[in-house]
Amino acid sequence: EAKAVGDYQRQGGAYRLVGCPVGYLLVNYSLDEQHCKRCEAFTYSLSPLDGCVRGNGGETVCGDRPCQRCPTQGAVCEGLDDFKPLVEGSVWAVETDKGVHSWRLQRCPAGYLAVRNGSAASDAQMDQCWQCPPGTYALQPAVYPHTMSAPAVTEALALC
Repeated sequence: EAKAVGDYQRQGGAYRLVGCPVGYLLVNYSLDEQHCKRCEAFTYSLSPLDGCVRGNGGETVCGDRPCQRCPTQGAVCEGLDDFKPLVEGSVWAVETDKGVHSWRLQRCPAGYLAVRNGSAASDAQMDQCWQCPPGTYALQPAVYPHTMSAPAVTEALALC
């Protein structure tokens, strides 16, 4: 018998889902529709409350929403909260934008440029360390937003 994922509290005459493990998103916008949504491959979640709002009674209300998309050129995500950078020596940090947590690129090793556009959580899926083309090289590490960084690969080409 499978055990339901999540923490429930009795409120009035019903049980309301109030918590889920990391790697899941809390969905509890009605008593009929409440569950912990598992983040599948190519996505992740660092907080089950990402994208939720406070209800009139102070309770947390969470609609159905997508998990964070993995930056396909920057990392591998195998679901839940899994996040593995593709470039060894790259540095990523958790940033929060409008109540949504995401991994954002901070630094790339020498030989790479930091490609990062914007600070919104939705921009995180484009973050990557981009290797300089053959015959060129970046001697210093790329540090966002100061050194050897650009908002798009096309603009990064001129930095090598």
